[in-house]
Amino acid sequence: MESNRYGFLVNIYLLITVVHLFLLQTNMEFYQQLTKVLLVPVLIVYAWSNAAGAARWALVTALLFGWAGDILLLFTERQELFFLLGLGAFLAGHLAYIRSFMLWKDGSGSHQWAPYFGLVAVVSILMSRITASLGDMLVPVLLYVAAISAMTVMAIRRKGATNTTSYYAVLTGALCFIASDYLIAWNKFHSLIPNSAVWIMLTYAIAQYLIVQGLLWHKKNPADEGRILS
Repeated sequence: MESNRYGFLVNIYLLITVVHLFLLQTNMEFYQQLTKVLLVPVLIVYAWSNAAGAARWALVTALLFGWAGDILLLFTERQELFFLLGLGAFLAGHLAYIRSFMLWKDGSGSHQWAPYFGLVAVVSILMSRITASLGDMLVPVLLYVAAISAMTVMAIRRKGATNTTSYYAVLTGALCFIASDYLIAWNKFHSLIPNSAVWIMLTYAIAQYLIVQGLLWHKKNPADEGRILS
């Protein structure tokens, strides 16, 4: 299997992540924001260079919405509307990821119901802890939770329709996305978490990387007419 092109971009992504996490423990707000908005574009170039057709567009679209969400959330402290806009951008990104997961697999995938019930149970328990604190944001947050849960369900459904490495990388990425978003919700609507920015960005950076790299580890890109990606 041929290796992915521009693999050095992964090292750049990891380097920016480490630098960003370090900066979050300082007062250098400008550089914190700069490194944050540089993260996803690196993955966009990496994904664009290693995919083709509908699969490429679905994956890059998901990342573009994620990038928009990153930028919008930077302005939350100035105007609460930006939080809602950022939420909407990430929701659209999850819908694009759902499309990606449908393309980056062979066959119908898993039909076992136990993992889905497990996911619903975990998400329900997590949401029960903060629902009372959401106020006017209850409906938007519930819609967002539905979208990210659906995205994770589609990640689960790739089981048996891709190789083991690709399956677990993408699923772990989806779960890390849930963890990152829950940390944001808890920190915003319930109570402050020590070093919350570090934990939020760590899980977010891992999530985005694992989803992208996991899809590229899929044994075959169905939109690329047989070209092998590894």
